[in-house]
Amino acid sequence: MSNQITSGQRSSTKPSRSVAACFSASRFRISRSRQSSNTTSARTPRPRFGLNCRRRVCTCSMPTTERSKLVCNPLVDSLWIGSNLKMALGRGETLRLVQHVAGLDDGAQRALVVSMPFLGESVAAAQGSGLRIGVQGCSTHDRGAYTGEVAAQDVASMGADFVMVGHAERVALGESLESFAHQVQRAREAHLKVLVCVGEEAQGDHDSDDLITQVRLIAGGQFRHGDVLAYEPYWAIGEAGREAPVDYIDARMTRVRSALGEDVTLVYGGSVNEGNCAQIASLDGASGVFVGRAAWSPAKWSGIEARVRGESQ
Repeated sequence: MSNQITSGQRSSTKPSRSVAACFSASRFRISRSRQSSNTTSARTPRPRFGLNCRRRVCTCSMPTTERSKLVCNPLVDSLWIGSNLKMALGRGETLRLVQHVAGLDDGAQRALVVSMPFLGESVAAAQGSGLRIGVQGCSTHDRGAYTGEVAAQDVASMGADFVMVGHAERVALGESLESFAHQVQRAREAHLKVLVCVGEEAQGDHDSDDLITQVRLIAGGQFRHGDVLAYEPYWAIGEAGREAPVDYIDARMTRVRSALGEDVTLVYGGSVNEGNCAQIASLDGASGVFVGRAAWSPAKWSGIEARVRGESQ
């Protein structure tokens, strides 16, 4: 079943050559006749859950008899932890991390976005585990005379679970929101899930409704069973990225959550580390964390997961 927000009319845009240009196009699409008052119906806040609890409703203090009556939907109720490996890790490092994460016990949804050359071996290493393996993009085209492109159906044939779309580093290389929308379409035609990234170029540069507009333009406002939406402020990504204040993250994710609904897996990425991951994962609007270099080794991954799950201080 899909979760749908009201779709605005989709406009085509020329491919942008910078993050700024991309967001200029995004802003152009947003109606400037917004009502001064917020017309979105009030959302009933979800209870905060304990750091060692992986449910939307915390059961830590419930009597055992009551807790046993709850049925856990692992795609909605469990904590999501993922990492985009970019082009940072070689074959050996990638496979060691995949093998480590695949061998962890149950209790969290885990995902790794690997470099394309290591896809087949990563899928094989993760086989039989709950670890989901994805790639960092796909072609906007079907098979054909498109040198250097990789078709979504070929990604699917190699066993990938999902395609990541919309990352800030792809925007910086000239990919547009329109291009991302075509990638989502191709991925879904190949029966792949999508991990859609949205964010703003500068802190405070856009309001939360602009994030929702990006979702509409890229994914048509629809998220299907197993899809993930990652909020990643562009200014918080990479070696020069800055940590976003937790209250800033909370406000934006709460607004996006209110528009998309409770069933969407909504995660935060951008300078996530051992020092802030537990607090971010415990936010009402968050389903988990999307980590970068702070999780790029077995030891680092375990450190992040232990913090988020409340097993380490």
